[in-house]
Amino acid sequence: MKQVQSKIISFLLVIVSVTVSFGVLEIFVRLSPIGDKMGWTRNESIDSRVLKLKKKETGDIRILGLGDSFTEYRDVDGKNYLRFLEKKARENNSNVKVVNLSQAGTGLKDYSYIYKKHSARVNADIVTIGIYLGNDIDCFKD
Repeated sequence: MKQVQSKIISFLLVIVSVTVSFGVLEIFVRLSPIGDKMGWTRNESIDSRVLKLKKKETGDIRILGLGDSFTEYRDVDGKNYLRFLEKKARENNSNVKVVNLSQAGTGLKDYSYIYKKHSARVNADIVTIGIYLGNDIDCFKD
């Protein structure tokens, strides 16, 4: 009986150790640049991003970006297509600010909802919708 209990305790200890190890490894990968290369995001929630918006100043041009992981990818690092657009516009003395409200795992219905929920606060002059047909083609079935 003692031998069976010892084996059960050892088995449970291995399971807990492996689970904790994978958890620590996942946190490390998600917070490192490796995570960005794997497609994970470090963006805050959409609501948090909207709450941090400053009031739009006269002469500012605001672009609202909607989309899924393709549009959200590397936004925090300033290395996605919306951030390149913003940078180029600023080089030409334009007062352009991109508000990227993209979120992985969303689709067309979500973009409509996000727009309706946050459009008054964002007060965008231009709205872009990023659709990556590599894995979003089924979004047209809805």
